[in-house]
Amino acid sequence: MIHIKKKDGRSENFLPEKVQFSVLNAGGSVDDAKLVVQKIDGIAYDGITTDEIATQVRELLRNLNPDAARNYEKYYKDFKQVKRPDDTD
Repeated sequence: MIHIKKKDGRSENFLPEKVQFSVLNAGGSVDDAKLVVQKIDGIAYDGITTDEIATQVRELLRNLNPDAARNYEKYYKDFKQVKRPDDTD
């Protein structure tokens, strides 16, 4: 199983469903989501960071569906700015 490194340093299993969900929520089609998941699954390695995954998703979406790419970028930017209770300074 591939593990990803979260922003806060935690490690968790790579779940392709999370990538698929993100693409669909950004307005990508089912086909877009399947292709992005397939590509990310092919490049993922143990210890890959969530930022690396997000960068790859953005690049793939820019080519597949520019509107979904813009939505994804906005969501990810906003998400990164949210300070969660377990975040440290």
